[in-house]
Amino acid sequence: VTLNAEVKALLKSDPQIMERCFQLVREANQVLLNQEPVARCCRALEAALSDSYPRCRAFPFGSRVSGLGNERSDLDVFVDVGDMYMGNANQDARSQEKFVNTACKLFRKRKDEFSHVNPIPTARTPIVQVFHITSKLDCDLSFRHGLSVENTKFLKLCIDVQPVTQPLILLLKQWVEYCKLQEHITTYALSMMVIFHLQIVGYLMPVHELRQLNLNKISIIDGWGIVDFTNLIPVIRDRIAPYTGSPKELLKKFFSYYSSFNYTADVICPLLGRPIKKSLFINKLNGEDLPLEMLAYVQKVSANPDSEQFRARSPFCVQDPFDLSHNLVKACTPTAVEKLKTLCDLTFKHLTNI
Repeated sequence: VTLNAEVKALLKSDPQIMERCFQLVREANQVLLNQEPVARCCRALEAALSDSYPRCRAFPFGSRVSGLGNERSDLDVFVDVGDMYMGNANQDARSQEKFVNTACKLFRKRKDEFSHVNPIPTARTPIVQVFHITSKLDCDLSFRHGLSVENTKFLKLCIDVQPVTQPLILLLKQWVEYCKLQEHITTYALSMMVIFHLQIVGYLMPVHELRQLNLNKISIIDGWGIVDFTNLIPVIRDRIAPYTGSPKELLKKFFSYYSSFNYTADVICPLLGRPIKKSLFINKLNGEDLPLEMLAYVQKVSANPDSEQFRARSPFCVQDPFDLSHNLVKACTPTAVEKLKTLCDLTFKHLTNI
């Protein structure tokens, strides 16, 4: 495993890194500021689906609305077909498959508006892929609940309170692509890795501490507590140090940390802002030794043995900060983990030498 020419060009010098960060942020912010295509697409989706679901609402989420996308990014949309946002009904596989199949039929009736309709009913979260012709957006539609929308709000919060988060993730997205790791590490998983590292070095707060700042009662989606982001930004800024250095220095720390991270034994846990042992999920039937902050997970597993458990036996573990049963990199292979470690080490040495 070696650093290819694309990575070396991306990280050629301090000015090159700064210029690339500026360019990526500018592109992402242009997409963020121009939400008219997103709004137009969501209106068209609602109009098409209202034939069967008159009360449906489309909630965009993902990189196009978090500040981590570009003009080529897909649009992720959660469609609430009626009182579904909190995940209190129709979460079973049969209901989800029905939503997917019905949506496909409705989109195929409107060939002037939609094309390339592709149902994926067996995914962890069943989706419909569809292209909206007018806005020229590829869309991934889900129907389960609004937790992904809240995840995007969390990403935006991190960028708002610590702006260096945005260029770091955007530059590392390119690094992942150039290193041919994108099949193993999604943008969301990478974002959690970046946020976790910023928590480790003190520039972001763990999610459980954010919850403690909530003045209102914590909302529950599908059994998972979320963060009420209302008026939190000034409070958080008072509790963390603003990063004033160069992106390169944080990149070096990121690559150094993940080149030596104990992937065999530890879980990357943005909820706690520190690693947690895989063995705590594996050795006890109902997770009795897990920290109190993971009580929601323990209660879910204890109440229903058939509920999804965190896949701690995977070679690489990044825990979703809200859906604690979800390992964001569960499909990552041992070979990919070794490649990641090696490339992190090589990139750290490259950055040290420039």
